[in-house]
Amino acid sequence: MKPSISILDYEAAERELLLARARRIWQLHAFVFAAAAVTLISMGVLTTGIPWLTYLVLAVWAVVVAMHYRQAVRYGDAHIREQQVRIEWRAGRSREGFLGRA
Repeated sequence: MKPSISILDYEAAERELLLARARRIWQLHAFVFAAAAVTLISMGVLTTGIPWLTYLVLAVWAVVVAMHYRQAVRYGDAHIREQQVRIEWRAGRSREGFLGRA
């Protein structure tokens, strides 16, 4: 029989998996942004130019990629821990509700 795992082991494993997934998604997001930026800038250089709105869209997209990095990768562990605390609190509160009705 396998020994049971503690809640701390479970939470640590969950955080590792969620952080790895967040990194992969961010890397994909950054790669797509870089590919689009290179393509659009090359089109601007090789042709007569592209509308200024394109550069505005690239700038906004760059800010979104930076925010995504900050939220999911840089401070992802803290956000996941907060989420785990909220889930545990809600699970405890829902159990209290069921126990109070019985």
